[in-house]
Amino acid sequence: VARALAAGRPPVPRPAYPRRHLWMDAVALRALDRGRIGGVEFFDRLFDRNPAERVLRFLDGATSPGEDLAVMRSSPLLPMTGAVLGDAVDRLRLRRRS
Repeated sequence: VARALAAGRPPVPRPAYPRRHLWMDAVALRALDRGRIGGVEFFDRLFDRNPAERVLRFLDGATSPGEDLAVMRSSPLLPMTGAVLGDAVDRLRLRRRS
């Protein structure tokens, strides 16, 4: 932001998280919101099957794509697959309306 201001450009900060993390957050929140999985069960499973440091980096949006896959593999397959499909359908609907 400071560099942009000093250069006379609008001070637009970079996104706080990589796009893939924003998408994974949206999918996880959809699964939790739709009741596909309970929050306690979801987070217990993530922390049980991954080192705590990896899960915390994942939640902070600071993991590598390989670490992302490790965390995703440890989440429940059916609820998360349903959430991914629901997210994809909603995104397609939004594009058609535009």
